[in-house]
Amino acid sequence: MKRNPLSFQIDVDKFGSASESEKRSTNLMRPNSTFFMDGVKRFVKNPVAMVSFCFIVITLIMVFIVPIFYPYAYDEVICYRYVDRPDGSFNRLAPFAFAPAEQTAIESGTFVFPHLFGTDANGHDYFIRILVGARTSLIVGFFAAIIVLIIGGIIGSLCGFIGGKFDLIVMRIVDVIYSLPDILIIILLSATLAAVFDGNQGGALAQLGSGFVAIFVVFALLYWVGMARLVRGQVLTLRKQEYVMAARANGAGTARIIFRHLIPNSMSVIIISAALQIPSAIFTESFLSYLGLGVKYPTPSLGSLASDAQSYIVSNSTKELFLFLIPAIAICLIVLSLNLLGDGLRDAFDPKLQK
Repeated sequence: MKRNPLSFQIDVDKFGSASESEKRSTNLMRPNSTFFMDGVKRFVKNPVAMVSFCFIVITLIMVFIVPIFYPYAYDEVICYRYVDRPDGSFNRLAPFAFAPAEQTAIESGTFVFPHLFGTDANGHDYFIRILVGARTSLIVGFFAAIIVLIIGGIIGSLCGFIGGKFDLIVMRIVDVIYSLPDILIIILLSATLAAVFDGNQGGALAQLGSGFVAIFVVFALLYWVGMARLVRGQVLTLRKQEYVMAARANGAGTARIIFRHLIPNSMSVIIISAALQIPSAIFTESFLSYLGLGVKYPTPSLGSLASDAQSYIVSNSTKELFLFLIPAIAICLIVLSLNLLGDGLRDAFDPKLQK
């Protein structure tokens, strides 16, 4: 049938299937991606953040896996006591040295694993105590970040979404908490919990020590306020979005809107804040243990190891300076790498920093 030349309809005879070469020459659109995948790609391109991430992974492997296979325990006494000293101190071994009993075993043909860092003033293998001390500090940091994330995220979301008098009252409580001296609260809690634990010597909490438990209590009571403020500010912006209005129109409750819409869309702020909270918690635990308010002996911590080494240097000789430098350098490297990792996460996942 002959087509009318004045018709505006498309002539299908002029169109045909594209050849394979034409299909390959066509510019493809950018493949589908998500906000998380885009953030991961930006994070991988950051060399400083990647070096910090690799260091943290290696550190986690060493402190959690190496102690399982290491032949010495952190509370095992290796060397012997001095018999001519009134304080009954131990004959500290130098790095790669062996105790008399170990030397006898070596002479009989038995393999004895060397003490890489020697022993401390209490006769314990120092290398395993450094690993277990770093593990203690990292556990405190990660659990403190989880506590802050849960409490601060929930309270901040409720304040930002509900608003009104509830937000006003909670924010005034936050201002009061900001004015409290956390060190004083930890000292008071440590003294109070020590009296409670005296009657429960065999309990798990008593083994950790009152100062160690006091640190977690203070994190739960005081350190969530920064996270709450960040999440509140994010929720105040998100609660006016169309998808929140649509959820309200469909009859969704407050809890569903917060946990299904607001918190997932605030994850960039939450992840960044939690990542930066970990080094802060580790540093807090380290200097509290250095002051004697942290973990209970014989459980080691990097701060307590540095404190013990300092007292040993003062009473003996500066030749043992490496006993102090090893835990001090470990604290610096762990805190620095976690801070750089947090900065890398912020650069990768914060939408306000994207070009």
